[in-house]
Amino acid sequence: MDFLWEQSYVVLTIMLMRTVWHFKDMPGQMSVMEICSYPMALSGFTVFSAAFPAWGYASQFYKEERTGYSRLILSRISCKNYILMRMMSTCISGGLVIALPLTVLFVFAYCISNGEAGELFQGMHVQETILRLGVPTVLLIKTGLGTLFGVLWALVGMLASLLVKNKYAPFVIPFILNQFLWIVLAKYPGLNPVFLVRGEDMDSYGVSAVLLVGYCIFIGIVIGLVMRRRFIE
Repeated sequence: MDFLWEQSYVVLTIMLMRTVWHFKDMPGQMSVMEICSYPMALSGFTVFSAAFPAWGYASQFYKEERTGYSRLILSRISCKNYILMRMMSTCISGGLVIALPLTVLFVFAYCISNGEAGELFQGMHVQETILRLGVPTVLLIKTGLGTLFGVLWALVGMLASLLVKNKYAPFVIPFILNQFLWIVLAKYPGLNPVFLVRGEDMDSYGVSAVLLVGYCIFIGIVIGLVMRRRFIE
């Protein structure tokens, strides 16, 4: 499991960096936001990113239930604490899987750029936000959005492992669902998590964050209800 988590981090980092690595030969010639936008548009990050957060602890409940280890844990702690513990580990691992590669990308972009916001988002509300808060703060916000995106899909993977008793479910179902939402809800970015991870697609980092948090809370509530019912039965 730990090896899978490390793999997901490395693969996503390579996926993001391979798109912008050649900019190292052009130091100070491009804005930070331009460099950061290339991976989202040209790499496979958008297509595959939902599959990686579940490579941490999303499938752990299925493994513990299959082996009977969950009953042993529940004999020592309350059902509520076990649910919170399992959801917390899932959220942390899923969030870091996305946040760490984005951090590497943003640090690299900031170091080789001219340090300016550029005019990529000229005429949009986010451009005003970038100029008002400053590029470093906005990059931190974008990292936070990536973290929430990872948390969401890790929770989706965990829910998949609860509903489908198959060890591959938490990895395959988020990927399929992401592709389905991307196609079906292309005209409704607020309902499509893939359009929330950057923040610029909604033209508001705040709105994107609120929607992601809302989706995470909703999935978390569903997971809690399913787990409680599972233990009661």
